[in-house]
Amino acid sequence: MTHPSTRQIWLAYGMGILSGVLCALIYREMRPESAGQELQQYVDVSRFVDQTFVRELEDQDLVTRSLKGLLSSLDPYSRYYDPQEAQREEQETAGQYLGIGVVLRWIDGQQRVLFPVPGSPADRAGLRTGDEVLAVAGQSTQDLPWSELSQRLRGQAGTSVRLELRGLDGLERSVDVERGLVPDPSVRHAQILEDTPNLGYLTIRSFSRRTGVEFDLAMEELEAQGLQGLIIDLRGNRGGVMEAALHIADRFVDEGLLLRTESRVTREEHFAKSETTRWADLPVVFLVDGLTASASEILASALQDHQRASLVGTPTYGKGMVQTIRSFGRYGTKAKVTSAYYYSPKGRLLERTAEEGRDYGILPDVAVPLPDEVAARSLVYAESYGVPDESRAALDRWQAQVSTALLPSLPRDDQVLVALDLLQGKDPAVRLEAELDTQDASVSQGAGSQE
Repeated sequence: MTHPSTRQIWLAYGMGILSGVLCALIYREMRPESAGQELQQYVDVSRFVDQTFVRELEDQDLVTRSLKGLLSSLDPYSRYYDPQEAQREEQETAGQYLGIGVVLRWIDGQQRVLFPVPGSPADRAGLRTGDEVLAVAGQSTQDLPWSELSQRLRGQAGTSVRLELRGLDGLERSVDVERGLVPDPSVRHAQILEDTPNLGYLTIRSFSRRTGVEFDLAMEELEAQGLQGLIIDLRGNRGGVMEAALHIADRFVDEGLLLRTESRVTREEHFAKSETTRWADLPVVFLVDGLTASASEILASALQDHQRASLVGTPTYGKGMVQTIRSFGRYGTKAKVTSAYYYSPKGRLLERTAEEGRDYGILPDVAVPLPDEVAARSLVYAESYGVPDESRAALDRWQAQVSTALLPSLPRDDQVLVALDLLQGKDPAVRLEAELDTQDASVSQGAGSQE
């Protein structure tokens, strides 16, 4: 028999049959007497592909495509990262990104700087609140799509990008900004609410390795302002690092199980540690929605099961699978494979596919649906960046000169209002019944005007 070339084998893999080849190779190791026929089947297909496929592909490209196909075919969460994707994934997990560190907004047909991130390359280069970005790397921003503008600003650490700017004083200047690692905070908008001076709000956009520290610092600032109750907004939070979610859960629960994971061969339990609990008696309400997933569900279910927090909103997504990530330093790549299931302290399996017909993870204690347009506004606010203290005065001065609101404010949607009711000891049913009566009256009036 003529042995197939390496290229023939990888061509076969690239056509979506790598998983079968790997299985055949495993069987060959375990049962060499029965593996020949299975492996020969793939060899025959690889020869056909090599002789027939319309264009030639590089071997490395085929390897990457094959590995991506192998992992993505396992379930929706397993994934293979090529070197560029692996670098981005590492930065996201670490809570940082490569760029210049500036928050921009399109205002009255102009790309304007809201503020530079403190200590970022943009901050060191002298970008200021209100600067109009006229051009990036020689390209006018007038008709530049946001995706292309963002791509031009980001790049490898140590490289530079030239910006043409016009300040609020009308003077134009050129600035070269050297790209570098910029913190991307996941805990945002920590604040004491003005009309409820003892109640606080913050949003957690994702869980990175920095989230625990960010959360503790935000809470310390809120405590100094008299915090007596807290809304934690997890809407739109698709998860992240499990340990970060457990860190925060441990701050509120002083004893007992926080999470159980089970794989094919192991079972692990994560318990609260009383010595690291700091806010065991602070009233807490979580805001959740259909995008609240994974690590967010770990945190929410732990406090819900221990009766340490109420959940307000809509059912969560239901991603209750653990992903184990391994780096392959020799190739600069990573692989993420589903390895276990998440269970809440009371034994609830968080994975939505665990039961036939189930399309959610956790049910809220108080169900409060929102119209799509209202939910979208709330997510826009949660995703936006909070203003650093260093830039607040400059933004206030600029705001006084323009008619456009420069920064979004926390929308007081029904979910936020119900959360405030719970923290103030009010019955949210009263508010929800009043809302239903208002909607019914509106429907009746609308029906009468139809022609």
